[in-house]
Amino acid sequence: MIARPRIRQLGLGELLDESFRLYRANFLTFITMAALVLVPYQIISFLVQLPIQNELAGLVPQPGANPTDPLAGQSPLDVFSGILFWYLGIIAISLLYVVVFLPLLEGALTHAVAQRYLGRSATTGESFGAAIRRSPALIGARLIPTLFGAGIFLVLFAIIGVLAFLVIRASASDTAEPSLALGAVAVGFLGVGLTIVLTVVALALYVRIFFTSQAIMVEDQGPWQAIKRSWRLTQRYFWRTVGYLLVIILLMYFLASLPAIVLIAPTALLGIDQRLQLLLQTIVTTIFSVIATPFSLIAYTLMYFDLRIRKEGFDLEQQTNTLLAPGTSSPYISSR
Repeated sequence: MIARPRIRQLGLGELLDESFRLYRANFLTFITMAALVLVPYQIISFLVQLPIQNELAGLVPQPGANPTDPLAGQSPLDVFSGILFWYLGIIAISLLYVVVFLPLLEGALTHAVAQRYLGRSATTGESFGAAIRRSPALIGARLIPTLFGAGIFLVLFAIIGVLAFLVIRASASDTAEPSLALGAVAVGFLGVGLTIVLTVVALALYVRIFFTSQAIMVEDQGPWQAIKRSWRLTQRYFWRTVGYLLVIILLMYFLASLPAIVLIAPTALLGIDQRLQLLLQTIVTTIFSVIATPFSLIAYTLMYFDLRIRKEGFDLEQQTNTLLAPGTSSPYISSR
């Protein structure tokens, strides 16, 4: 028998209770989905970081060994150029994960959560298949705000850089006046102030477009349409959304990040080999990420449905009843 979803407005506490209930009922399915993406990513990241740790370990004299110059016979440039190559590899892998694989994981988990919330079933393969089919939209919705934000910050730093260059050039001349020093200070304060303002604005915009993955996977929206859809859903519910997201972030910190830090910190204090530290850190981080990631996506997806219920109410209930009716197979719930 198909379990009927709770199509009604929920308070923040009820949303968390429902998220925990849904997670407990589908725990193995959700952590399996997270592990399929996060475990390979962490393994690859570990293998790329390991050469860096090998290089750094060679620069540190081992206890009991004769004190020698670790750079003997080679220039610092030779050593750090090799490390730089692997650092670039880490950056490339991280970008690929954030832009491609993380959106796919979010899409698959969103699909699985939405299906179960609506009283339907979906296998791991079906959820990942749905995410892969919608991958252009998922990746596009991630790239659009990322590139836009990066462009804004680049323009800002370019303007500040030009102003700083003009001040430095003028102050280096023989006719430099004391007022130029004040100009340099003003440029510094301007840069800090604009950075703070833009950061706050960026975070506010991020909240407004937070539910793009849900709009894509549940409503079959395109990337730009999903951004606009999330913007409309969070309209008049901005601070409620901010409060809920802060609760989830703090919950994830105390349940996942903080325990991981507590387990990893002693390895540094005990002076364990850096490579072993990296291995232990990777294992602990992977375990807690696999456990925490599904819950956060459950909470976000239920918040998305709650916003739809609050803004669309009876229409959403009607559409859900249609989906649950015999012979109905469409996985999407269209918006008004």
